[in-house]
Amino acid sequence: MYVWLFALLFAMIFGALGYGSGAIRTAVALLGTLIALAVMAPLGNLLHGITDRMTADNLVLQYGLPYFLAFVFVWLAVYGLGFLAHHPVMIHFKYREDDATREGFNRVNQAGGLVIGLLIGMILFFAVGKRVYAGGYLTAQTTGEGANEPTLVKLGTAIRRHMDSSGWDKAFAALDETPARFYEISDMLGLLYENPAAHERLRDYPPYLEYEDKAEFTEFGAEDFKDLLKNKAGFSSVINSAHGRPLLGNQELVDALLKTDLKDLEAYLRTGVAPKYADEKILGRWRIDVSSGLLQTRRLHGTISPKEFAAMRMIYSAVLGGLRLKVLTDGRFVTSSAASKPAEGSDAAAAPVAAVPGPPAMDPSLSARYGIGRARPGAGGAPAVAAAPVAPATQFKLPKVNLNGVGSWKHTEGNKYRVKLPDGGGAAELDATINDLGRLVMPNPAQKLALVFVRAG
Repeated sequence: MYVWLFALLFAMIFGALGYGSGAIRTAVALLGTLIALAVMAPLGNLLHGITDRMTADNLVLQYGLPYFLAFVFVWLAVYGLGFLAHHPVMIHFKYREDDATREGFNRVNQAGGLVIGLLIGMILFFAVGKRVYAGGYLTAQTTGEGANEPTLVKLGTAIRRHMDSSGWDKAFAALDETPARFYEISDMLGLLYENPAAHERLRDYPPYLEYEDKAEFTEFGAEDFKDLLKNKAGFSSVINSAHGRPLLGNQELVDALLKTDLKDLEAYLRTGVAPKYADEKILGRWRIDVSSGLLQTRRLHGTISPKEFAAMRMIYSAVLGGLRLKVLTDGRFVTSSAASKPAEGSDAAAAPVAAVPGPPAMDPSLSARYGIGRARPGAGGAPAVAAAPVAPATQFKLPKVNLNGVGSWKHTEGNKYRVKLPDGGGAAELDATINDLGRLVMPNPAQKLALVFVRAG
């Protein structure tokens, strides 16, 4: 119903304009319509700098207003030329022709203007309709029935939905030149809009890991932004919110989102597994597993005393306990640490282990009374040999580990990888393996240190 009403409205407005203006002026207006449609896009791009200040609080108007103004300015300018073309003809028939001829010309002029006006109305109806067809495809998927939307957005959405039910979508689809990518993105946004739970998975999608620390990207995790999605706020409310605008204003993030493999992302949002990166099990966030790392490190050291292991555990936990790893899709990984003590190398990470004290000495009177410590008869007169003093245990030295840096990785085979630690991280390259328990193990036999990571939430 909406589409037919607008078709009738365009016909009435421009038919009446043509009838009143006459064939000459309306013919010039037809030329102006064609010119305005041709230059609307480039001229609208030039007007963006001006209109953006006027529509700073509304991204929908910010996009559409400059192109509308560009069309109107050009159309009015060319239509004004029609008066110059009409004037000499009017003077001729007014002063040089008889009344009957003048009246006949006026009737023909009005009828011709009506026909040309209807043609202009039809052209503009399809020109506007194909833009509503494309833009409404997005808003129809991201606007609930009760959403609080601006009147133009509500109207455009209603018209787009009616196109599908009335069959008009086939006519406008034949005229549509919008890239298929736009419709794929619209489908993805519709999926996120209808399934707020899927929105939680976005931050874990492998290609987006490198952007998660950007302030604009973290806005997705804000509670009030989540509430907007859960409450089915309209498209305009979401993009004009304090969280949506910074994201759309960051060209780097927008370009990254536009380059996303949407089919892979859709599969990831639906299943939690990205087919494109399914074989790269190293991707994602990891945190140090102190217990497993200690056991692996102890094996590298061979036989050590309990005192040495206690020192190892203390240093390992204090220095590496907060180590985090974020493995990215471009062959890099980022290390960070929440540990209170930095790893300064072997000297700062060395911890001497005090010798365990011997049992307390017995009172001499008790020794004499009970004969403790005296040689037994027949045992020979050899004097008792004093026990050797206990030497301090060997120090445990933690190799230098860069807790905040960028390293690199490459896949070798199966679950095996070659990892290059950040600068200052000791050995240049290590072999890393994801074991059957899903842990990422990086042994470093040369420095007798093993790093073991588990998945971080």
